[in-house]
Amino acid sequence: ESNLKFEAHDLGGGSKIVLNIAIQSHTYSSRSPRQTITACQGARKYYNLKNSTLREHYKQIDMYEAFHKEDGFYTIPETGLYTIMIGKMDGGCDTYYLVEVDEHVDAGVSTTQFYKSRYTNTYTQWFISGTKLQIKTTHTSTNSNSNFQMTIVRIN
Repeated sequence: ESNLKFEAHDLGGGSKIVLNIAIQSHTYSSRSPRQTITACQGARKYYNLKNSTLREHYKQIDMYEAFHKEDGFYTIPETGLYTIMIGKMDGGCDTYYLVEVDEHVDAGVSTTQFYKSRYTNTYTQWFISGTKLQIKTTHTSTNSNSNFQMTIVRIN
């Protein structure tokens, strides 16, 4: 079965989609420290995502089963070069969600926060195995109509 998963998502040249998710609903972690982060040309308070429910009728891929729905983070399964895409590139900026690299695991990363801006939604970076990518939100209640999408591609 794991071979089928690998073959089905191989993009050629060794690149493969390791994660493709769309979140339908979630809460936030009131226990996580809120962080003031500047994204989309404004400072906002972000909280860790909690209790994610994935969208039905969306082709969800989690090749390594490394996305933790309860705590809203993805663990990089193997050291290498990755491309992260947040949402769809439509010229808008998403102030509700961003993805933050756990600095304690991978202190050598060049970008620590990824979000969908007016100019880009795609980031390529080297990560070491075990790095956590935490989804954060500005929503401070249950959101049952989330628009968050993330795709991660492992480049060989």
